[in-house]
This record gives sequence, C-alpha cells and structure tokens, in this order.
Amino acid sequence: MLGSEKGLEGLYKVNDRFPEFWSFHYIIHQEHLVSKKLNLDHIMKPVLEIANFIRTHALNHRQFKNLIGELDKDLPSDLLLHCAVRWLLRGNVLSRFFELLNPVKLFLTEKHKDYPELHDPQWISDLAFLVDVLHYLNRLNVDLQGKLKILPDMVQSVFAFVNKLKLCKTEDCAR
Repeated sequence: MLGSEKGLEGLYKVNDRFPEFWSFHYIIHQEHLVSKKLNLDHIMKPVLEIANFIRTHALNHRQFKNLIGELDKDLPSDLLLHCAVRWLLRGNVLSRFFELLNPVKLFLTEKHKDYPELHDPQWISDLAFLVDVLHYLNRLNVDLQGKLKILPDMVQSVFAFVNKLKLCKTEDCAR
C-alpha cells in the first residue's frame, strides 16, 4: 500500500486529480520507536540470565515451581521465557519476574548464585519503572490494533500515552 511508485500511496501522489493527504506507515510502529529510547539492557540482561538459568535446566525449573507452590498460591506459577523477535513480550517477562522477585532471590540463594542487582534498590526501582512503562506500551499496542480503527482514534491513543509519560515525568508517579 505504501510503495513509492506502485503502491496505493505512490499512485495517488502522482495523480494530480487526487487531493493532498497525509500518509502514515504503521502508526503502531511509532510506539515501537519509543521503546527503543528506553535503555533496557541493564535490566534485561540479568533478568534473562536468571530466567534462562531457571527455565532451561529441567531440575532448576521443577525445583523453582515447587518453591513457588510452597510459598504462596497467589503467585504466578512460573517465569516467562523471552522471545527476542517480539519486543512487546519484554513487558510481560519483566512483569512476571517482578512479581516473582522474592522467590527468585530465595531460589538463587539456595543455588549459591549471586546477582548483586537483585539487592540493589536502584536496580529494583528501575525494574519497577520499566514494568510500568512497558505495561502502558503494551496497552497502547492493543489500543492501536483491530478492525475498524480510524486514524483520529489511533492518534489520540498515542497522544494520551505521550501525555501520561509527561505527567509521570513532572509528577511523583510513585504515589
């Protein structure tokens, strides 16, 4: 549809009888650009290492699930694996990891694995912040998908998201 010569947009641009119009290439990818500005590496690297340590070894995985079952029935039953192709899964992975942070710490202590990040209040604060921001990005993604979506509604969703971020920047979002 957006080909510069053969796509619908290209054909209409070369036709003088067609009125001027705005074109958007996948408005949903604009919020993907926002996620690129977030530096997730210092959070994602330890989270993925820990999740892989627990999930990829059958014995560790079974022991971790048993530990969760013993601790609390209200906790999620397992960690999620991250798929590098789908960046939106990062929010789900981080959210589940944050929910299971205490059992993860306990399990790693039992296994004599040391991750100093798990005891750093600033790192935990960054993790919580990223969980929240990626939750809002995932919600925005859902708002931008689906049939019968019109451009003003999608633009309004993006502007609302940007305004939420501005509000969090100026206000104390931890309240």
